[in-house]
Amino acid sequence: MSTPRHTAFSSDKSHSTYSTVVKTNRLSVYTVIKQNITDIRRYLEENIRDKGEVEKAVKATLLETIRLYHNFTGEVPIRTWLFNIACQILENGSRRNAKITANQNKMS
Repeated sequence: MSTPRHTAFSSDKSHSTYSTVVKTNRLSVYTVIKQNITDIRRYLEENIRDKGEVEKAVKATLLETIRLYHNFTGEVPIRTWLFNIACQILENGSRRNAKITANQNKMS
């Protein structure tokens, strides 16, 4: 008969609750992404010409969504929040491209 393995947190109820909350949020963010990824991709494709840059923007949007999801308060609809992230990614990419273009013009 083997004895069950116990971790340092096995009897700590707060750790168990914390793990449940984290798992629930993780599932929720993936569900939110799954439900909205097609529309986010379409939005980014309409605003970016280069297919490679579209993929980078989609990935950046998804990473930011995952990174910031714990901050989502529900004050605005989730789609609005997601599209604000995508819009910020677009703006950051536009600024970066403008700097690259300006530097290339200086070099010429």
